[in-house]
Amino acid sequence: MPTRVALLAGVGAPVEGLLADLESLDCEVTVTDALATPGETAEVLVVAADGEGGWYAVDRLRHDPRPLLVVSDEPRRRMMSLSARAGQAMMISGAGGPAALQVALSMCAGLEAPRD
Repeated sequence: MPTRVALLAGVGAPVEGLLADLESLDCEVTVTDALATPGETAEVLVVAADGEGGWYAVDRLRHDPRPLLVVSDEPRRRMMSLSARAGQAMMISGAGGPAALQVALSMCAGLEAPRD
């Protein structure tokens, strides 16, 4: 069964390669603008954070309990954004390639949302 992923992309973020990698890993991907609200059916949220609005999406999703994977070539720039999240989060650099993405997605898919 494919993992349902909402891919939020900042304007200008290099999303084509990331989308191809996610689809090659048998993910069902819905791509939206970083400023949009991800669909409720997504199991994992992925943010291509390096484009305009990408880090805003990370900040805005801090109350979303679903696992979040941030893909950024400049991860140190905004690590504090992740510390305020209600759910778990992971970050990888774009240089990690498909193998790193597969490991990160597997870990995110195994994380559970916090229970009330």
